[in-house]
Amino acid sequence: MRKKVLILGAGGQLGQALGQEFRSTHESLEAVHHSPQPGQLTVELADPRGTTELLDRTRPDWILIPAAFCNVDLCETERERCRQVNALGPRTVAEWARANGARVVYYSTDHVFDGAAPAYSEEDPVSPLSVYARAKVEGEQAVRELLPEGHLILRTSGLYGPEAARKNFVVRLVDQLRAGETVRVPSDQWGSPTYNQDLAGITRFLLEKGAHGTYHAVGPDFLPRIELARKVCSAFRLDERLLEPVETSQLRQPARRPLRVRLNTRRLESSGAPPPRPLAAGLETLKKFLSKPAGAC
Repeated sequence: MRKKVLILGAGGQLGQALGQEFRSTHESLEAVHHSPQPGQLTVELADPRGTTELLDRTRPDWILIPAAFCNVDLCETERERCRQVNALGPRTVAEWARANGARVVYYSTDHVFDGAAPAYSEEDPVSPLSVYARAKVEGEQAVRELLPEGHLILRTSGLYGPEAARKNFVVRLVDQLRAGETVRVPSDQWGSPTYNQDLAGITRFLLEKGAHGTYHAVGPDFLPRIELARKVCSAFRLDERLLEPVETSQLRQPARRPLRVRLNTRRLESSGAPPPRPLAAGLETLKKFLSKPAGAC
């Protein structure tokens, strides 16, 4: 059955991928924080009244929340805004959804764990290290408590893929290396690169199946960020000598980061959802997008 889907944060890389995924199969409404394109709405998750008015006006069946304040370091100093966008805003959405019979998808992060364990399942207790991660945990809790059977929480890691703003790590790295810049890359931070369009497809599959609860949705590769950068160099024939491996401690980043979080994806696999593509396949697909000059869509 065709649903009315509202995407809050449709301007970011995941929001763009979700728009492409749902546009042809459902009635897709897209809300952005600023600079709306024709046909798009605007939303400020930190404004509960404005968010509720948007929901009252659009009356969606499914509400997707890729919108986030995800500058991990800036969150350390802008703590209140971080909490408003990542926790209180989603709570406002969940309250409206509970009163109006809608379902909510909240996108979370591997940062909810501290990396002390070899791997984490959805049932493992969270242990956030940063202001950003604590706000995401609070957002998870709000959606879960208000919508016990009407929520999806998708924890992911290292999103990359087509993005008009070219901000994600892989796209930005290609642009920097093509410009001949030296790039410092952490050698001790591990993760699972996840193609943004695959996460969008997983979202639609789980919603159409009627699934609820928390799922870990990440790509199958698990590797240090410097190794990811080297694979990008190989795929795009860029000069690996421009990469400068450094330990996280040398970067003097304000926010503490978990260095090695591996998310167990067995629950997602057992759901029958389409599996995220391996990194090599994702980079190959991304070449078409990155053949365009920076600034092009």
